[in-house]
Amino acid sequence: YGRLSEFWIYDIAGATWHNVTLPSFLSYQEGGAIFYRSDLSAVYFWGGRRSSYSYNENLVVYYTINHTWAEVNSTGSAPSGRAYFGYCYSETMERFIIFGGYRSYRRNTLYYLDLDTHNWTSYDTKLVPSTTSGQALFKIKGTPYLYLMNVFYSSNMNRVYFYRCNIDTMVWEVVYNRSDNPGPHYRYYSGWAYDEDTGKIYMYGGYYSYGYRPTRYQDYADLWEYDVNTNTWTRIFENSAPGTRYSMMLFLDKESGSLYVYGGKYHRSIYGNTSYRSTMWKLDLNIRVWREVNYAGGPTDLAGMAYTYVPEKRGVYVFGGVNSSGYLDYFWFFHVPTETWTRIYGVAHPSIKEGAGMVYDPLTEEIYLYGGSTGYGGSNEFHVFRSKEMRWRNLFITPDAGERNYPAMLFDPEERYIYMTAGRGPSGIWRMHIPPRVSPLTPKIYDPEGNATDVVYAKYGVYTVVLPLRLINGLSDTKGAVFRILTSHGEVRLYYNLSSSSGEKLYDPYEQVELINSSHTYIPWTEGGLLNITFRLVFNWSFTDESLRNVIFDALPGDISGDSVLFPELFRVSGDLTIKGNPLIEAEWQGTLTNNSWVRASENITFTNISIVYSDNPELSPMDGSCFLSIHDDEGNYYNVTHRRGKVFRVSLRAKNTTDSLVLYTFKVGGIPPERDVSDTLFYLRVDGTPPTPPGALLIHADGIEDPQTSSDNDTELFVAWNPALDPHSGVGGYFYSTVDGSGTTSGAFTEEREITVEAPGEGIYVIYVWAVDRVGNIGMASSDDIFVDMTPPTFLNPRPDPSTIYPFTDNVQVGITITDPFGAGIDQFSVYYRYSTTGLNGFSDWNNVPMEASELTMNVTVRLNLAEGEGNYVQWKASDMAGNVNISEPYRIIVNTTMKYPRVTLLAPENNTLLSAEDYITLEWSVDYYEPESVTYDLYLGKDLSAVTSAVPYVADIDKTNYTIAHLSPGTYYWKVVPKAKGCTGWCTPSYMTFRIAYTTAKGLELEGLPNSMNIPRGRSKAISITLTNTGEANEEITVTINSELPDVTISESSFMLLAGESKTLQLAIHVPKEQRIGLYRIELIFEGSQGSYARGNFTVVVEEYQEVTPGPQEGKKDYTFYIILLIVAIVGGALAYVLVKKSGGGEEEEEEISPEKLEERLYSPEISAEEALTPEEEGVEAPPEAVEKVPEVAEETPKEEEEISLEDAWSILGVRGGG
Repeated sequence: YGRLSEFWIYDIAGATWHNVTLPSFLSYQEGGAIFYRSDLSAVYFWGGRRSSYSYNENLVVYYTINHTWAEVNSTGSAPSGRAYFGYCYSETMERFIIFGGYRSYRRNTLYYLDLDTHNWTSYDTKLVPSTTSGQALFKIKGTPYLYLMNVFYSSNMNRVYFYRCNIDTMVWEVVYNRSDNPGPHYRYYSGWAYDEDTGKIYMYGGYYSYGYRPTRYQDYADLWEYDVNTNTWTRIFENSAPGTRYSMMLFLDKESGSLYVYGGKYHRSIYGNTSYRSTMWKLDLNIRVWREVNYAGGPTDLAGMAYTYVPEKRGVYVFGGVNSSGYLDYFWFFHVPTETWTRIYGVAHPSIKEGAGMVYDPLTEEIYLYGGSTGYGGSNEFHVFRSKEMRWRNLFITPDAGERNYPAMLFDPEERYIYMTAGRGPSGIWRMHIPPRVSPLTPKIYDPEGNATDVVYAKYGVYTVVLPLRLINGLSDTKGAVFRILTSHGEVRLYYNLSSSSGEKLYDPYEQVELINSSHTYIPWTEGGLLNITFRLVFNWSFTDESLRNVIFDALPGDISGDSVLFPELFRVSGDLTIKGNPLIEAEWQGTLTNNSWVRASENITFTNISIVYSDNPELSPMDGSCFLSIHDDEGNYYNVTHRRGKVFRVSLRAKNTTDSLVLYTFKVGGIPPERDVSDTLFYLRVDGTPPTPPGALLIHADGIEDPQTSSDNDTELFVAWNPALDPHSGVGGYFYSTVDGSGTTSGAFTEEREITVEAPGEGIYVIYVWAVDRVGNIGMASSDDIFVDMTPPTFLNPRPDPSTIYPFTDNVQVGITITDPFGAGIDQFSVYYRYSTTGLNGFSDWNNVPMEASELTMNVTVRLNLAEGEGNYVQWKASDMAGNVNISEPYRIIVNTTMKYPRVTLLAPENNTLLSAEDYITLEWSVDYYEPESVTYDLYLGKDLSAVTSAVPYVADIDKTNYTIAHLSPGTYYWKVVPKAKGCTGWCTPSYMTFRIAYTTAKGLELEGLPNSMNIPRGRSKAISITLTNTGEANEEITVTINSELPDVTISESSFMLLAGESKTLQLAIHVPKEQRIGLYRIELIFEGSQGSYARGNFTVVVEEYQEVTPGPQEGKKDYTFYIILLIVAIVGGALAYVLVKKSGGGEEEEEEISPEKLEERLYSPEISAEEALTPEEEGVEAPPEAVEKVPEVAEETPKEEEEISLEDAWSILGVRGGG
């Protein structure tokens, strides 16, 4: 063979070839590269072999416009010339890229040439590992590193090692080559699992071979853990419970913290003889204990399977493999929580094979399957399983990753790359980008109650279809979605526009839905979020019943690609209706009837107990008004009733107006396509229009059916009997009876018997009517009978005296009772008796007859008895009527308290010492305590002097109520009391009297100034203060001063005086504290009352303390006349006072009494009214109770003391004027 040095150009438009002459520097070559750069209209040549040892290393360019050649000089790390290399041209990056090739030996280096700068750049790929089978590939989360896991052996290093690749720089490096931590023995076809959270890689089993003719095999059952963070191997088990095996399945369930190993092969001897494992084991990594898994179903004796664990589903997908029967194409899913296998019957699944690689894309829920074989070597078949569609699809990717068996395969969900290496394919790491797509998730259909369902009922209600889309970046990823329901005629298409938030419907012409509304919700998260598009639909009756509907969910593209997923058998539509329940009739008389029952002619009958439901789900019924119930009779009449969901039909009709006829009723469902009504319900009725005859020989008996007494009775129990009525059609159903004639009605008590016992409602003539009713409610005429009943004994009313009162007398007390017989038989005049007791309920006398003049309906009976003081008096009565009904009264108690003959009055209002207005009416109120308050009269005593309440003449006498109103009293203080009188006895008043004050309230007033809050005075000392009183009114006032003091010696300079309108007056108030006064706090009150009703009050406190005596020094040149002045004042005042006292006592005939200063002071401050003047004399001719006479204490006569010398302060006290101290 020979190498060619020709360059040809083919003109597509002219369909002709043109040979272009090569330059001298571009001789013939083979295995080189050629590509076209459109922006320069240039063809580039590089590499190729000229001879066995000569290679082209320069870049040559041919410009097609001017047909010139040029040799381009390059810079940088240029590759050596080579042939048969892989290359490509990137027009967007303007790069020429080469990989590998041959020059003396195969190359694995990677270069690229920047076509604008003509600079070469190389990647270091010297450590690209060789490929074998049974390797594993892991990506360390958050780093650019891919770990190619297999235990390689290096004779020059004499230890095991493995690799990792930085996918950013595409540089390989040996990760593990430590001599201090030897790690596991090198091997093939181990099981691998990785925990990206902890950085732990687990390796189980495998084998290695050695020797030649024969080859020997060493199987392993050890479990190792490699820590990526510390670059350390740790052996967990040397001989694990699952036993030796290779080509098995090993996966980690992080949620349970468990490692699972399943299937695989093992060598029965060191010379081969392979067998298969069928067991599954689980290792709890927390406690490091193995447990065999007793799984349900699933494959057996399986090895070399492709598998991938899906954390979101907590399970592992398994495809193919090999067992003792050969290569397999089964597809399984193992669910970890339930430890069960499920076989997946996907459409168009791949062919049988073992050793394929498998990865899972969580975004699209798709599974990718690559390579595998049915023998030695491998394949480049590439498949994807769309789990939502349950369908396999072939992928044809160029260039592919080469033929591989047992490849190491990895999917990076963050960068969306599938990485692949090993598996006896081309060396290095291969990757394929899976473009992000808007991922339609499984649609959900919710019934009107909000429950997820796969059965849709036509016209049941508004169903909600939720179309979930998983987004990558956000709402800009998509423009909306289309939901297509496939039908036998086409499809029902629902389109949602995301930008306008609106839905659109395109109907199949045969099967239709009503689109109520549509909307969307968006739940954002870091990875983009979830978009839920919602259609609310009502499926019409036109939707046919099909087994299961296929739907297509189209995610429309936006900023990224969309997707279209076929969801097979998502739901089915049901629409056949039937009538639920056996029809019943509610008749006016009989109640509920069943088929072939009798009804009354023209009777209102109501069909019930039936409802319209779906034939395949009797618990559900369609929407209100979506259909109706139609009832047809055999004469062509029909009645339509609108359907109401959840309601039992109640259809009221009238029966035929005939007797002994048979009527047929047919029930149907209307308002729907005829083929959807699968009901078939019939009902028969018989008609009776003739009432029964009246009962015969009706009689009322007194004391039983056999008692011949039928005219009267002395009790209310009556016995009634009659002969049967007759009805030739539906038959007699029973009888009504009542005290009024109810012929033809139901206004009576019902019985099915012909003998009854009744209770008469009361005395008098009692009539019973009885009439018959047949079984359908035809009612006949009545028969009747009567009887006279008297059952009520006499009653006792109005006992006298009233038991609720207290009676004040004991002798010859009139005691009475009223006896009545209201029914009218009359009281027997010889049957009235009484008995009584004065010693309680156990001391009754014998019954005593009270003769009466005649028998009457009502009698007032009176007797006179001598009673005892206290509560032991009782009287009881007995009587009978002319019918012999006897009654005894309850014992009536008579409480006797002779002290109650004196009435008692309690004064109520106005309250004591109340100030009232002279312009108002004054109402005096009191209460009385007496057994007969209506018999009490009252005498009112009232006046401005205390003597008014002791006067013999009342202010008003014989008042017959407990209040009295007086108009316009003049100002001043009033004393009042009330004396009650009843039945010759005079009572008393509590309290003995009360006061009130009258004053004018308009344009009058007094103001007091100058009083301190408190002052301190030593014992034996005095103080004086000045106070000012002002008349702020419009009238002149005569002022009276009252002093209320807890100290014995308090005086004021003037105790009465005239104060003109608008005038002020200053007064001196003197306080003297005796030496013997107790130390303490004392209160003094001043009251100023004007003659026109004005009023002022003030008070303060005096603190009495111990006197601290201070000895005064001598006073030169002064003579003290104090003693002489005191003697003079005492003499004058004493004489004047003695004269006054003598005059008051009777005229001055008696001898003058010598009065000491102490006696003089006592008389100066004695009260205005003496005890003798306060005595209340007995009213002449009226008996007064002992409590009404007040005892006046005797006042012992005081013996005059001898004269003694008094101080200056004592003298001022006697004068009533206090000095400054």
